[in-house]
Amino acid sequence: MRTCPKCRQLIQEAAALCRYCRAWVGPVPAGTLARHPEASGKAIVSLVMGVTWFWGIGSVLALIFGFLARGEIDHSQGALTGGGLATAGIILGFLGLGLVAGLAALLALAP
Repeated sequence: MRTCPKCRQLIQEAAALCRYCRAWVGPVPAGTLARHPEASGKAIVSLVMGVTWFWGIGSVLALIFGFLARGEIDHSQGALTGGGLATAGIILGFLGLGLVAGLAALLALAP
């Protein structure tokens, strides 16, 4: 047994690929491209919902998917990216909810 240099999990001595983080730990076979982390789909959905906000419903969805994406990215040990997208979605979600609350207050105060 040996330790994966990326995730520090115990793996077989003869393993070329870590079974936990899927990183190459042995010689990379010829013709194999290095695997790049992919963006979290939840982070992308969070950003899109934050931008389109749909009278508050999109803002709520942006917050939900943004926080889910942040947790997913943190637990992926580098296999997922998109932390900035998730953060932008969360910020836009809060701004959208603030806008809806402001509009509701204006309508409530209108004669």
